[in-house]
Amino acid sequence: MGLSQERFNVRTEIGLSAAVFVGVTELENGYGVVGNGVNPTDSGNYTPLYFTRFSLEGDFVDRKMYFPESGFNLITYESGLSFLSEENKYSCIGYKHDGSNPSEGFLASFDEEGDTIQIIYYSSPYIGNVGASTIAPVGLSPSNNPDNSLFISSNILNTEAGGTGGDFYIQRMSPEGEILWEYIYATQAQPEYCNALLPTENGGVLGFVNIFSAPMGFIKLDSEGEEILNINTDYVCRVNDMVWAEDDNIIASGYGLGTDGLVTGKVFKIDTLGIMVWDTVIGNGFDQFDLNQFYKVVKSLDETGYVAGGTKKEYIPAQEQTGSTGNTISQGWLVKVDEDGEVLWDRTYHYINTPYEEHTLNDLKATGDGGYIFCGESRDLDSDQEFTEGPPQQGWLVKVDEYGCLIEDCQLSDDINEMEKKRSKEYFKAGPIPAADFLNIYQRITAHLSTYQLINSSGQVVEEFPALSKGSTMILDVSKFSAGSYQLVLRDGEEVLQSEKVLIE
Repeated sequence: MGLSQERFNVRTEIGLSAAVFVGVTELENGYGVVGNGVNPTDSGNYTPLYFTRFSLEGDFVDRKMYFPESGFNLITYESGLSFLSEENKYSCIGYKHDGSNPSEGFLASFDEEGDTIQIIYYSSPYIGNVGASTIAPVGLSPSNNPDNSLFISSNILNTEAGGTGGDFYIQRMSPEGEILWEYIYATQAQPEYCNALLPTENGGVLGFVNIFSAPMGFIKLDSEGEEILNINTDYVCRVNDMVWAEDDNIIASGYGLGTDGLVTGKVFKIDTLGIMVWDTVIGNGFDQFDLNQFYKVVKSLDETGYVAGGTKKEYIPAQEQTGSTGNTISQGWLVKVDEDGEVLWDRTYHYINTPYEEHTLNDLKATGDGGYIFCGESRDLDSDQEFTEGPPQQGWLVKVDEYGCLIEDCQLSDDINEMEKKRSKEYFKAGPIPAADFLNIYQRITAHLSTYQLINSSGQVVEEFPALSKGSTMILDVSKFSAGSYQLVLRDGEEVLQSEKVLIE
């Protein structure tokens, strides 16, 4: 790209006892993040909606909370954070929760400083007053209409009537919150939902109908909310996000069945009639349903393909488990495909300090320097273990370059066959050197049944963890170690595969 691309990794509680980053956007001089967290007070815990700003280098700038003592919480969920228009700026959706069933959805809009422009509330179309139906807004998109209106999709459930099977509806809303039209999708299928919306050139919108363990549906609405197309497809998968392709087809991300019959991430191209052009299943499935999937997809700024982001979970073989691991790992996941669906690179990211670490990628954006930024959470599920500092559930913000690298030039190892032909001895690449808070270790070549050891100047092994598959970035928290010189060693039994000197500040 010819631009200097920043790389950083941030794990933080932002002053709360638990934090989850749900949406991220690039600001003029940094990045904005929205999410939820737990804020303990003398009168109990509450869950505020917050907007946190970070610098271009990943340094914390400030945090602003909303409705901290109002008696209810604002929960943002799946939609991420989007730039909608000059009126709405950076917006997210979610639901109002007061301890009972969530009864109102909301649209919150923020300016560059993280101050609220407005918060708009709305309720289910099934009722004339608030309280009879639950509502869960999940999809948000600007429209292509000149009035800067936007589209919101929500799941709805009538609690008084014993449940409707989880219908959903799409509404077109003005920047001031006026509902211009509503479209309700209701059948006997249970449940139905529409996570992703994609605006059309003529001011309408299209979306996929996700139905649990059943083929998807495909709908297209015009600018007035009238159906242009409503069909059933013959493929069983889930769509979480969509972008327009260069040829006016649709690139979608989500999950589907892998070659092993288990659910894993999928990126696919579909035409505007809902017909599959190609689909690319990526990675091995996991035997707990829908844990491996892509939540977002973005077009690369160099127009060479599309990057999907999500979460990948897999087992660690018993012979590779150590005192610093559990039996599974859950990782942030980025994959780039070209216009034909061929995988260009495949990267995973996770911390390795504590057992049973869970990592979730919730939102992803392409950045002006040609790279990518994603946010989510890092959580330790083992109550007997703790992070080096802070609570066990923290927000996670990662900036990578155009190749998905946290370590410079990690892309040079993408052709594993060429490296093996040369009998390369560089199994891993570590950085930055010196390291202050985190040392990133990129697995260039898979080294099955091998183990990393971090050894101090006295010859003591201060950290030990298994080598993972090619493309993994293992993030080691080194802030707990004394400053000085260490040796990072990769061993296969007694054989040393690679040894590198690292400095910790």
